[in-house]
Amino acid sequence: MEPADDRGSVSSRLRAFLPLLICFTLLFAALAWLLHTSRARKATIQFTVSIEGSPVYFYSARLNGSPYRSDERCGLGSKSVVIEAPDAEPFQTNVFAWYSGADLGNINLARSKGTVTIEVAPPENQLSIRGQHFQKEIANCTNETVSVPVGEYEVVSQFQRFQITRRTSVRRNSSVGVSIRPAVTTASLSAEPAEAEFRFECQSGFPVSVSGKTPAFIDGLPTGIYHLTMWRGKFQKTATVELTSDPTNLINVPFDYAIVSFKSDPSGAEIRQADEVLGKTPTILSLIPGSYRLSVTREGFFPKDSEFQVIGNEQRELVVTLLNVEFVEAFNRAKSALNGFNPDYSVALKEIDRALEIQAKDSNALQLRDQIQFAETMARARNFARANDVEAALKFVNVALEKRPADEHAVSLKHELEGRKSDAMARAADERRRRPEKAFQDFTSGIKHNDLFDTQKITVNLSAEKTLAAAHRMFLKDKIVWTRVNRGAGKDVHVVDAEMRSLASKQRAIILVGQISGDTSEVHFKLWQYKLSGNIQIINGKMTEDSWSPVHPTFSSWTPEVVNRQRASDIDALRQKLEQELRTQ
Repeated sequence: MEPADDRGSVSSRLRAFLPLLICFTLLFAALAWLLHTSRARKATIQFTVSIEGSPVYFYSARLNGSPYRSDERCGLGSKSVVIEAPDAEPFQTNVFAWYSGADLGNINLARSKGTVTIEVAPPENQLSIRGQHFQKEIANCTNETVSVPVGEYEVVSQFQRFQITRRTSVRRNSSVGVSIRPAVTTASLSAEPAEAEFRFECQSGFPVSVSGKTPAFIDGLPTGIYHLTMWRGKFQKTATVELTSDPTNLINVPFDYAIVSFKSDPSGAEIRQADEVLGKTPTILSLIPGSYRLSVTREGFFPKDSEFQVIGNEQRELVVTLLNVEFVEAFNRAKSALNGFNPDYSVALKEIDRALEIQAKDSNALQLRDQIQFAETMARARNFARANDVEAALKFVNVALEKRPADEHAVSLKHELEGRKSDAMARAADERRRRPEKAFQDFTSGIKHNDLFDTQKITVNLSAEKTLAAAHRMFLKDKIVWTRVNRGAGKDVHVVDAEMRSLASKQRAIILVGQISGDTSEVHFKLWQYKLSGNIQIINGKMTEDSWSPVHPTFSSWTPEVVNRQRASDIDALRQKLEQELRTQ
């Protein structure tokens, strides 16, 4: 019977230990589950993205169809990863994530491509295709299809005498066409008489200029309007010519000399132009159209000057009467008094009146008398001009022009005086136009970091007061609270100096409004952008200026693209708000 008692004792002890064993087992299972879930939550998938070796920061990733970012929690198991970026081919892969997650490394996307089909004529050309990620040169291109990365492209075709540029955009898996087929022609230049020099310049948008001598045959010219200048010695002619698509454009320029029959009484007198002897009377002269002053002399007679003008193909006769000594001496004394270094107009008038007593109807003497009176009037006009009394000078030059409407000196002086008057008015207007820009530069030149931010400009058909009111409304309507200060910066110039601060950033906007004409104003503005730097300093409870760092690639750890994008976004937003208020006026 004793053995049975031992078995019962063992069974009783096992039953007493069983609850403890079950509790231990459940505790172990719970601890194992907690460890599993803790490690599963730490599982991530890591990767970086580039396009053909260049890092990319703007892309989209999806994990099992849901948006995902590198190093986010992903859970355990099999995963589908899809990555897409602008202008690149998408990437897809399957990966199994365990407790340690998965590292895909750098995913290098292939850049998307399209095609450009180019047609060029004439075939004698040098073609250039230029884009951000592709460049190619093609000689004598007629029809070419090129596979290129997506993006903006400039296609330049250099022809014999000019070039044409086309711009196009290439999209993914698409084809665009570029056609460069300018109309080209030939010009045949000739002159009568045959030999002449020329300059042929295109006025239709192509920088084409050809010089040479006639006869000339010029090919490879674009059709359109041309300016032709042709000359033989001092004889010059100009014309506007249109070249059409005809195989050859014939252009002939005749030089129409004037034929002048020159006589004198008595005959046998020499005809001179300056130091050049043109012949003896009677004679026939071929002259370039224009103004002339010729001298006629003969021994025993005093010389006589003849002033005249001739036009093309004109035929005319000029007769000169040489005067006796006594008449000419009086005439010359009058002329000398008129043409001396310091003209004495009273003496000149006295002497010419004495000459007219001898030959009362002499046309030259009468003409000289008019010349003296004219010269005296012109001298008074010039004296007032030298004294800068433009109004008085114009009064006298107008009197002179009543006598000689075509006198080149009087016309020139009047143009000069009117120009001086106009220039004075223009300088005042120009100073007014320049005042806002200069005032803005002066106002902002001493501001810290001024050179890091670009100046913006808007021209509006509004008064300065209405433009300034629009600027104030813009700040009042902005959700951001701006602190504004009005400042003066000179005549017709107003400045709004505004500042906004938040916990991590601040902006300062300076808007200058200036009146540049009666109904036009000019707005110059600049936006200073700052973020908290890593060196925050607080004095008297306020952060110092050194606590702020400019939003600029030089002062930021972010890439220049990200920084410049933020800068451009902020200034564009400010500009759009201001332009919206200006449009409501």
